This record gives sequence, C-alpha cells and structure tokens, in this order.
Amino acid sequence: MTSTHDDRLFIGLMSGTSLDGVDAALVRFTPHKRVLATNYRPFSEHERAQLRQLLKGAYLPVQWVEAGRLIARRYTEACLPLIKKAGGPEHIGAIGAHGQTLFHQPATKTTPAITVQCLDAFWLAEHTGVDVIFDFRQADVAAGGQGAPLVPPFHADWFGQPEQLQAVINIGGIANITLLNGHEIVCGYDIGPGNTLLDQWCQRHLGQPFDCDGQWADLGDCQNDWLDRLLADPYFSAPPPKSTGPEYFNLTWLAQKLPDIETRPPEDVQATLVALTAETIARASQPATRIILCGGGAHNAALRHEIRTRSQLPVVDSNDLGLDPDYVEAAAFAWLAYQYLLDQPANAPQVTGAQGTRILGAHIKRRSLLQG
Repeated sequence: MTSTHDDRLFIGLMSGTSLDGVDAALVRFTPHKRVLATNYRPFSEHERAQLRQLLKGAYLPVQWVEAGRLIARRYTEACLPLIKKAGGPEHIGAIGAHGQTLFHQPATKTTPAITVQCLDAFWLAEHTGVDVIFDFRQADVAAGGQGAPLVPPFHADWFGQPEQLQAVINIGGIANITLLNGHEIVCGYDIGPGNTLLDQWCQRHLGQPFDCDGQWADLGDCQNDWLDRLLADPYFSAPPPKSTGPEYFNLTWLAQKLPDIETRPPEDVQATLVALTAETIARASQPATRIILCGGGAHNAALRHEIRTRSQLPVVDSNDLGLDPDYVEAAAFAWLAYQYLLDQPANAPQVTGAQGTRILGAHIKRRSLLQG
C-alpha cells in the first residue's frame, strides 16, 4: 500500500560551513511532529581539506563534479541507516538535501545575490532509492531574496508558543536568529559569526577543529578594545534582511580589524571572539523574553555563559523542547521537503527580502532501485 505525503516519513540532510560532517534526521510530521532517529557521518580530514580548497573559490569544473559526488556519497551513507529504520525507501516521502554551500553573496547595489550549494542529487536519489528535494535557495533568490536564512518558518512551526516572544538562535558557522511572537515570525536574519572564527582560530593555533566547551577561551581574557573594533563592522548595524558567511567573516577579516593580533596571546583572541558571538546574539535577542539555542555552538559552555550574562535572559537549548540542537537544521530540511510535496510555500519574505512566498526546491523522482 502506498503512503500519502501526510503519513510518510522524511529525511533531512545538512552539512554546514564548519565542514565537520553530515547531519541526518528522520522526521514524522503527522499526526504529531517528532524526530524518530538521527545519524551523523563525519568528513575525513582529507575530505575537509578538499572542501576547504573549493571554499577558496578557485576550482575547475571537474573538481566541482568530484565534490558533488563526494557529498552525495556521504549523504547516502548518512541516510541508509535511517531508511532501514523506517522500513525501506517506500516509507520515505522524500529526502530534503541542502548540499554543501561553497559560496554565498548577498545582493548589494552593485552585485547580485548568488548562493552556491554543491551536491550530485541524482547520485543521492539513485543510491538511496528515494525522491530527493534539493536546491532550496534558488527560488527565493530568483524572487529577489537572499536565499537565507531558510530555517525561520521551521522554527515557527516547531518552537512557536502562544503569547511568547522567543529568540531561536542557531549557532553554526554563522549565527542566525528567528524572533517569534507566538507562531508568527517577527524577523529573522544572520547575526554574524557563530563558530566560524572560533574554529578557524583554534585550527590555526591548536591544530584542533574546535575549542571543546570553550576551555581554551576560558584561559584567556576578553580584550574590550578589540571587541569594540570588531563590533564596529558595518554588518552588525545593517538592518535586515541580511545574510552572511565565512566568505566575509574569516581570519583575513579578523587581521584587518586587529592588525596586531598575531603578537598577542592567542587565548585572549579566542576569549574575545567568544564575546563577539555572545554580544551580537545578546543584542539581537533583546526584544525576547527567552532564548532557545540550537546548532553546534549550543554545546559550548563558555559561549552559553557569555550569552546568558550579556543578554540577561533565560537561555535554554532546543533539547529542552524535544529537538537535539545538533539536528535542528537537518530536521528543518526534512520539513522543507515535506512542504514541497504539499505544494506549500516555505520561505519568509520578511526574512529573506523576496518579493513573495515561493515553493522551494527542485524534485528528483526515484522511488526505488527495484523499479530501475
């Protein structure tokens, strides 16, 4: 018996700018929303190095194809245990696959909005036997939007509570906010650097992918004069809609703002970068009565403490609301695939700047390898 879109399960896949790996979530949306299972497939250090080279922007077409195939293979490996848990491909309505962002440029007066996600979605569909919805950002960009952030409508659906003004903060490479009044989106935008500067600085000085629990940052002292110079960047005072990425916030940006940085204790720099992320989040969250944290940065104890101290607001993480912080974005892309199959618009024009709501994504139909 064939399931309808309403009773099928959906898989969401996300790999972020941190390049740590692939997050996968198996989600049921009816009759009650629930994440049934999750899976994580890390990238190897060699794979991370490959992708970092592409992030620098200079690559040949063959390298693009190879990277798309690599990402599709890792996405498939992340999916297969979830498909098995669901009882087979016939029980999955679709896979919502984000792909790997290699470039994101918001529109300005002189440049168009460009966002590039790399994924061989045909390979993913062929090797999972499941329909794939992908390329979610382009419809919003074509409608005059920035194509980001895309998760606020999911936040509203999953976290919205009557008569509560909440700030949902996703701390990935970039930190973004969804300000909710009940189930309504007040605003949403990319705040600025989340983990990206913290991770890059840690990689340079410790050779580690990230600062576990902020322990290294705790050894240093925030330098307020540095913090003030960083906060003076015009991005932070620009009004939304706005989006950004590591193309903007990177170690080159940091060196331009703080030319003497390499002569100072690196742990002080790390402590200042924690303060930068926390302060920008605290300022963005001020209208709210509480903050909900999700994303990898939600696990950073030093960062959580700084956010709580600087915002003076109650801070919880999404786990307290039934959704693992590490898999919120993966669940969001499962939701986007679900919305696509329901023919429902899924962007928020007040967030992205698009001229109107749009159905997001492109669809590859591949029901089962057994039908090939």
